[in-house]
Amino acid sequence: MQPTRASSSSSQSVDSSASLLAAARKVYVSYIHVSSKISQDSGRGVERLKPYLTADAFQRQRASVDSVAKRNIRTVGDPELIAFEAQSREASSGGLSAYACVDFSRVRVKTSSGKDVTPVSRPDRQTSVPIFVLENGRLVLSKDGVWSGESIC
Repeated sequence: MQPTRASSSSSQSVDSSASLLAAARKVYVSYIHVSSKISQDSGRGVERLKPYLTADAFQRQRASVDSVAKRNIRTVGDPELIAFEAQSREASSGGLSAYACVDFSRVRVKTSSGKDVTPVSRPDRQTSVPIFVLENGRLVLSKDGVWSGESIC
């Protein structure tokens, strides 16, 4: 089934859309915060992400974190969610897709010896497309990809 636009003419649908967007934003902020702490801990404690992710998304995230941990790097500083907008409602899953602008300008990548190896090409702000689904009555993140279209940042 194709996603439908998040807007609706009925106030009940608008209220539920606004509530869904607020809940998704809360999950995403928590996910970013916990991800940042894991990255600062050189990949230790990836299990802390389980409450925010589907099982498949957690396995993908675990593989990504394991790859970073093997390179013996960590981050310093915290990303910040600057903007969060609904892209579409996902009628079949009860969830939604959103656009998220995350500011990484205060996040640096460091080696175990403290050398800054932050890629010069990394943008300070990045638009992502997080996709949320309802799973066992909870809103969780199923995917989080970089948006290649016009930025909301």
